[in-house]
Amino acid sequence: MQHIITWNQYIIYSVAGLVMYYGFIIFRFYRKDILQIQFPKAGKKKNDSSSQGTLFTGSSSNASTETAQNTLSPVVHDFVDELIVLLKQSAAQHAGKIEIIGAIKKLINKYPKLKGSSFQTSITNLIAAESDTNCNVRLSSNDLADLWN
Repeated sequence: MQHIITWNQYIIYSVAGLVMYYGFIIFRFYRKDILQIQFPKAGKKKNDSSSQGTLFTGSSSNASTETAQNTLSPVVHDFVDELIVLLKQSAAQHAGKIEIIGAIKKLINKYPKLKGSSFQTSITNLIAAESDTNCNVRLSSNDLADLWN
């Protein structure tokens, strides 16, 4: 049994498919921007400790340390997001080890609050793991230490 598809049906289904595809892409990569436009205070609510991930929170009894971690946590999340995008772009461009290290140094300099913070060790471990996973570049301990200088 043959099914006949008219040009009108083809165009309608093609346009609907493209709208759904680009809608998904826009939502996937620009959802933070969209949420900030619609709900300006939604991005600032990250300081609520109940919404924090276990990777970025510490079990410290010192109240000042917890306050510092809560104020740094959104910065860490933004840094991690940018780091992963940077490493994926570097992998797509087949960047070398030296270029990746330089790009990561620039990114770290963009977030000066992270230097010397309680998150520095965790971020260093994440950089080592993600650079190996995304770019197939293994950073030595000396390379990782030089990132923060």
